[in-house]
Amino acid sequence: MKKFFALLSAFTLVLISCSSDDSSNDSTPILVTKIVETYDDNSTWTVQYEYSGTKLVKVTDDDGYSLFTYQNDLITEIKHYEASELISTETYTYDSNGRVITYIDVDNVNPDWGTKETYSYNANGSISVNYYIGTSVSQTTLNDTGTISFLNGEISQIELTSGKTTTYSYDAKNTPLLNVTGVNKITFCGFEGEGIMHNIIEEDDSEDINDMSVVFVYNNNNFPVSSTVTYDSEVITEQFYYNR
Repeated sequence: MKKFFALLSAFTLVLISCSSDDSSNDSTPILVTKIVETYDDNSTWTVQYEYSGTKLVKVTDDDGYSLFTYQNDLITEIKHYEASELISTETYTYDSNGRVITYIDVDNVNPDWGTKETYSYNANGSISVNYYIGTSVSQTTLNDTGTISFLNGEISQIELTSGKTTTYSYDAKNTPLLNVTGVNKITFCGFEGEGIMHNIIEEDDSEDINDMSVVFVYNNNNFPVSSTVTYDSEVITEQFYYNR
């Protein structure tokens, strides 16, 4: 899975301020603070999250860290660093309704590589996507097009004109990033879906390359505390930690 799935790992949260509503008696919003992934060879991967209120400030993993920029409640930029070197930059622009209309991902190490996605919102609730490639400065070569479909508020299918179709199934519980400001606006960027409200339990790739299934264990607040991910022939276990 893509960036936000990879970011779901560990941290001891620095919670500066909190505002949101929650179903429990404690009004503090539940935020994921750490996720530890363990692989077949017993190696681990840890990602750490820092917040200001419910906005992401910094995500740290075993290779480096990512810094987040917001405009009001919308994520506009994510910069990824390794050993303090800027590796890549993701940029998001929105329309007046707060819907993402452009997503650009550029390689800051190799200036000859960059991608751009533009989104058009259709009357039936689907999103049409144009996928461009180019350099870190300009991405103008149309490389693919696609359609993102939704069911019950979640991404149900991403279909590319080039032939690949990915379908998603969900549980009825809370995704770890549910209360993180702005994440729900960009879950489909990068031509790969993420759960908006609920957790993906099956991801079916029409090319049979990246099929995935997940079994979750939940806490009393209906957030995952652990999962077993079967991804192709690999099995990954995850432990989720929260601020409360």
